[in-house]
Amino acid sequence: MSACVVMLCCAGSRAQSVWTHLAHDPGRVSIASSVPPSLAKATWIMGRDAGGAPISFVGQAGVVADESRVYAVGEVNGAYMLFAIDHASGTPVWSAAVAPWAFESWSTPAIDMEHRTVIVAAGDEVSAFECASGSRVWTAVLARTIVNASPVVTSDLGPTDRVFITDYDGFGAGSRLYCINVDPRDATANPFQPGEIVWSVAIGRATGSTPAYRNGVVYVATAGGGITENGRVLAYAAGAVVPPPPLWTFTNPTPAPFVGGVSVRAEGAGVSVYAASYSFSGGLNSGNLVKLDGTTGALLWSIEANRTASIPVPLADGRIVLAGGIMGFGSAPSVELFEDLGSSARRVWNTALDTWVDTNGNGVMEPGEFLLVGGWTTQPIVTSAGVLLVGAVPATGSSFGACTDLYAIDLSRRPMESGFVLGSFAGAGSSPAAVAGALYTVGREGVHAFGTCYADCDRSTGAGRLDIFDFLCFQSSFVSGESYACQCDVSTGPNVCDLFDFLCFQNAFVGGCP
Repeated sequence: MSACVVMLCCAGSRAQSVWTHLAHDPGRVSIASSVPPSLAKATWIMGRDAGGAPISFVGQAGVVADESRVYAVGEVNGAYMLFAIDHASGTPVWSAAVAPWAFESWSTPAIDMEHRTVIVAAGDEVSAFECASGSRVWTAVLARTIVNASPVVTSDLGPTDRVFITDYDGFGAGSRLYCINVDPRDATANPFQPGEIVWSVAIGRATGSTPAYRNGVVYVATAGGGITENGRVLAYAAGAVVPPPPLWTFTNPTPAPFVGGVSVRAEGAGVSVYAASYSFSGGLNSGNLVKLDGTTGALLWSIEANRTASIPVPLADGRIVLAGGIMGFGSAPSVELFEDLGSSARRVWNTALDTWVDTNGNGVMEPGEFLLVGGWTTQPIVTSAGVLLVGAVPATGSSFGACTDLYAIDLSRRPMESGFVLGSFAGAGSSPAAVAGALYTVGREGVHAFGTCYADCDRSTGAGRLDIFDFLCFQSSFVSGESYACQCDVSTGPNVCDLFDFLCFQNAFVGGCP
């Protein structure tokens, strides 16, 4: 029996929540159902591979997680690798080689839960790897390289589920949106092999154009038709078997491109699409945030916003969270909160503007003069309890490096109010993933975990609550020789299961959860 299957059998209730995409799900609505853990101390930090070599994880890339593992891409001795990491212990389970990434890309993997594969977009390849072993299942080769765009996977199209991804043409108009088959071939229902490109369509100029999906429609924001044109948002029928025309096309009224993803959520009887733009000049209001009717593409409202490639986070109460900004060039990293007023929107606060004190009187927003949180490359999370979890991009050097800090922010308060910042952690914070009370994110030293508990093998009574079923779960894992059990104690070597691993688990159980 495969490791993936055993994990699901012994810890079936772990399936309570997963984080399968950048910004959580195919709709890219970055909402976590679990309560945020304490950020006081990381439970574990994974920064070396199974052989002890240091890993340089892709700085601004997000991580994804299923019931038992976290998946992230990093570089080891010049080679790019996809790593599967045990969620409880932080030990590497397997690694698989992927294509080299171009132009400091920060694409995030996606998990195809139906087929138990992890999908990685790197170089000019989109590849699927078995979650159990890391074996490559299929690879699709695109016409161009992929830069900053993350794949989206469908799960509701019956025997014709697909992956959607865009390639890069930052200066011309040659980018394409690709539809790739993931289901088994069926002569009648699905005459395509897994990994076969079903169709592709020209979308103009694109970089970081991460697609979103909902109810049979795939949505993508682009930089426009050429270097000087306004950004566009397009919608396509996901179930098409030949290159489809767009269902609708929206052109940004502000002369700024879209260089990130969109979020899509049901609102009332309809669907709304949110996108935010990036302007190469101007201050903290040089970009814009738009809300579109997802059925027609009609503009519902547009409002000035900080430049960004981040995906807007629309909340159920009508507020929208947006990370944006870059250090310098007239801008500054920030998080903004907007309120949807129906036919218009208003900005409630901006962390940079609302905390800025110009200590040297030069009229320039500089590090140390404002709360440095957010940034144009990082993706925030909002929990159902109204807590914002967001990183801070580096204040100096490349903004593509790993976030330097992770913040927990109370969205019921304003930036200058006491209690606005609920907690923080120095050393990590890039585009986190939240699963069953745990939080995972990349930092300079590796992948960091918060709120995990090694002894909580079975989560049938809730994350962090230990009972006899956790012992049974560990026993099943031990008998099957899984790394989860075998690497509790490494005194006899990694992946060696012995009595000391049982004693190690027993001590962890007695110690309880943080």
